[in-house]
This record gives sequence, C-alpha cells and structure tokens, in this order.
Amino acid sequence: MPCVPPWPGPPAVLDLIYWRDMERTGVVFTGLVVGLLSLFQLSIVTVVSTLSLAVVCCTVIVRVYYHVLHALQWGDGVHPFKWYLDYDISLSGEKAEHHMQRIIVLTVSAIAEMKRILFVGNLIDSLKYLVLAYLLTFVGAIFNGLTLLIIGVISLFSLPLFYKQRQISPAASRWLSSTRSHSRWSQAKNKMKQGEELQAVTHMSYRAACVPEAWGGGYRERRREKGKSGH
Repeated sequence: MPCVPPWPGPPAVLDLIYWRDMERTGVVFTGLVVGLLSLFQLSIVTVVSTLSLAVVCCTVIVRVYYHVLHALQWGDGVHPFKWYLDYDISLSGEKAEHHMQRIIVLTVSAIAEMKRILFVGNLIDSLKYLVLAYLLTFVGAIFNGLTLLIIGVISLFSLPLFYKQRQISPAASRWLSSTRSHSRWSQAKNKMKQGEELQAVTHMSYRAACVPEAWGGGYRERRREKGKSGH
C-alpha cells in the first residue's frame, strides 16, 4: 500500500487528531463525546450553561490556589492561565476580509448548486440527489443527527491514527512485494520438484512390476527348450 501524505490541516488540529499530545487530545475528545451524549437527555442551553459553570469553577479554584501559594511565598505568582490570556486570536483587516470573502463565495456556490439541482438544471444530477435523499430517509429512521455526530467525532479521532499506524512505507512495500514473489517462485519450484519425484517413483514401480514378469517368461521358455532337447 503506498504511503499517502497526511491531510494538510492546521498543526493544532493535526496534533489533536493524531494524538500527539495525549492529555490535550484526551480532554478534547472526552469533552466532545460527553457533551454530545448529554444532549440526548438535556437541552443545549442546560448543557452549555452546566459546562460553563464547571469550567469557571475549576479555573477560579486554580487561580485562588496559585494566589495563596504566592501569598505564602511558595510560588512565583505567575498567572496559571497566562498562556491562554496572551494567545493572540485577533485578525488583521486583510485576514478578516479574506475569510469573509471565502465564506461568501462558499455560501453563494452552495446556493447556486442547490438551485441547479432542485430546479432540474441537470436531469442526471437531480436524479442522483433524489436517490440520495431517499436513502437518507432510511438513515434518519435508524439514527438521529446526534448519533451521526457522535459517530463522526469518534471516527475523526480514531480512523486517521489507525490508518497512519497501518500504512507501509514505499521501501517496505517493495521489500514485501519481492518477498511474496520469491515465496511464490519457491512454492512453484517445490511443486515441480514433487511432480518430477512422483513421476520417477511411478516409472520405477512400473519397471518393478514388469521386469520380474519378463524374467519369469524367459525362464519358462528356457525350461521348455531344455526339456525338448532332453527328449
């Protein structure tokens, strides 16, 4: 199997998907799955407010703990969440305009494509969409949106890592192919050798069965000739 390059995404997202930071990925993955599972029993407002309350309680406790350590001169007084506070998430005018234009272009393209399909701009594409929508009715009868979303999250955090661990480098693939070819050639050679040995054994058995009969016939003929000469 050829070595396929990884998906070219943001480094932070790739680190989460490929579990390069086990603790951070575990927290994100667990939070997403628990949050989605909670939506089966609770409303989205309740889930968001409860998660926000839990996060704020944890951060306040950690902040007070570090402040107490600094007051007792057991710590350096550095804010425990300084990295998150200093992380720059602002966008320049050019970046904001670029992202906005990209969103507008994608939205307009999607609307134009749906208009072309719904109003039968292309009969084949409209029929394909009709079949797809019909099949999705069966999927909707079995799964709901939350179930599909949970399956998607689990697949996102498991399939790329599984594929990366299973993929083979080109050198290893060539070595494996040559090894399999050599194994097939050895098996064919052994079968040919076994066939030749079986043919030789069959020939020897045939000779062993025929030669004594020929010897016995000659011996009887000589006995007859000797008896005639004696008479």
